[in-house]
Amino acid sequence: MATDRPTVALISLGCPKNLVDSEKILAHLAEAGCIVAADPEDADVIVINTCGFISAARDESLEVIDEMLQLKRIGRPKRVVVAGCLVNRDGNSLWDSADGIDAIVGVNNRSQIVDAVMGAGPVSLADAAGRDVSSDSGRFRLTARHSAYLRISEGCSQKCAFCTIPAIRGPFRSKD
Repeated sequence: MATDRPTVALISLGCPKNLVDSEKILAHLAEAGCIVAADPEDADVIVINTCGFISAARDESLEVIDEMLQLKRIGRPKRVVVAGCLVNRDGNSLWDSADGIDAIVGVNNRSQIVDAVMGAGPVSLADAAGRDVSSDSGRFRLTARHSAYLRISEGCSQKCAFCTIPAIRGPFRSKD
C-alpha cells in the first residue's frame, strides 16, 4: 500500500444518518489525498461504517467485517477499518470478536478517520469526544444527484429502556 495515496473503499451499513456519516468519512479521506474505490477488491484499505442498533444490524455488520477480513487474509486489502455505531456499542471488544481489524473509529471520531486509514498499526478511536453536528459540508455524495439527506440533529436525550441510540450517538444536539 502506498502510504501517500492509498485506495479506499467504503461499505456503508444502516440508516440514513450512517449514510451521511459515510459521506463525511469519504470527504475526509478524499481531502487527505486518498483515492476512493467502488470495489473493495480494488482497495488498499476498506472502511466499514457499521450499524449496531438492533441485533440483526449488528449481525450484518459482523458478517461484512468477517467477509472483508477474509479478503485481507488473501492479500487485498492491506487494512480493514471498522467505523460507526457498532464501535460505539461494542467498543474495544471488537478487537476480540473480529481478529484482523486494523483500526476502529466511533461515530464521534469520524474526523480522525484519516489517522485510522493511514496508520501503520492498530488504532482505536472509540471515545465520546467530538460530538459536533454543526456542519455536514464537504460531503462525498453517495445519494442520487437530485437528492441528499439533511441532518438537522444528532443523538437522543430520551432514556428508553429498549433503545441504544443515546449510548451510541450521545445526547440530543440540534444544528443552529
